[in-house]
Amino acid sequence: MKYILYALLFFIAVNRCEAQKFKPVLNLVKGNTYYLTTDARSVITQTAAGQQINANLSVSFQMVFKVIDVSDTVYNMEASYQSVSMKMEALDLDQKKVIRKIPRPQFLLP
Repeated sequence: MKYILYALLFFIAVNRCEAQKFKPVLNLVKGNTYYLTTDARSVITQTAAGQQINANLSVSFQMVFKVIDVSDTVYNMEASYQSVSMKMEALDLDQKKVIRKIPRPQFLLP
């Protein structure tokens, strides 16, 4: 009897734990243009051929979105990149020294 009561309480609790349903509202206007700008910076540290390599990587871009049509919560848009740039700086890197230490692959041909 005790197990039936616990099972019933469990099912009632699970039934009440539902995710709420909602419609995302962006309020975008037909004919308007919206911009998305992203800047990302990374610091990379790796070891190659026994030498530590530190590098700074910067990526940035700007996208343009033009709303062509709006239907309920569905948006038809034109999307394009306005600018894209990437910059990489390798610090304390002696490329000749690293390349000399990388073993050359050997291929055997029949």
